[in-house]
Amino acid sequence: MKHKVLKSRDTAPGAQRPERRPGWRDHEMRPTMRPLGPQFLLLVALALSGGCRSVHRTSDDRFIPADLGKTLSMRGQTSGPPLIRYDLLYVCQWSVENNRHFYCFYRFWPDGRVMRSGWFNHMPTWREADNFSGVDVGIYHVADGQIQIEMFQQVDDNRETVLYSGEVLANGAAFTLNSMRYVDDARFWLKRSQEIAARYNAQDVGPFSRKADW
Repeated sequence: MKHKVLKSRDTAPGAQRPERRPGWRDHEMRPTMRPLGPQFLLLVALALSGGCRSVHRTSDDRFIPADLGKTLSMRGQTSGPPLIRYDLLYVCQWSVENNRHFYCFYRFWPDGRVMRSGWFNHMPTWREADNFSGVDVGIYHVADGQIQIEMFQQVDDNRETVLYSGEVLANGAAFTLNSMRYVDDARFWLKRSQEIAARYNAQDVGPFSRKADW
């Protein structure tokens, strides 16, 4: 399935298998600004370097901020019928040059935690679902068919928080993401929501059981 990304270019976030790739890359539209004073430039440099944020790096190369979930006041599925399945992976197939295809997936837990892994050259299996090495971690909320996912992910050379919004199909067979926005100070010029188009289809890849530990 080939899907279109509007106003942004995506290279798909990935785990260490077979190659770590950056996450969403967006065209940076900086406004014209007057010369900035040295104090302001110092604050920006600290934000870009991660000096203003506490982030824990695990032994299997995950990065977990202390303030994960800062944009979502509620977690998990809170209103309406439960839609997201916890025994399935939600998989998206990416088409790239030379007619090659790669896969990435989301996995959800009932307590509101979610992980994303990808850039596989095959349909993910239960082994990938239980392998947390190098994955992006986040928090989600579903209410009345609307889904929001806050992910802490690799963006270009930075690790930043991005909030995705979309819809879950009535039977939970898929969800779509149709907008995204940066919520970290380091991306102050990209606070505005940007349109995207991505669909993740539920796939039964066999039993997986590992619990989220972030």
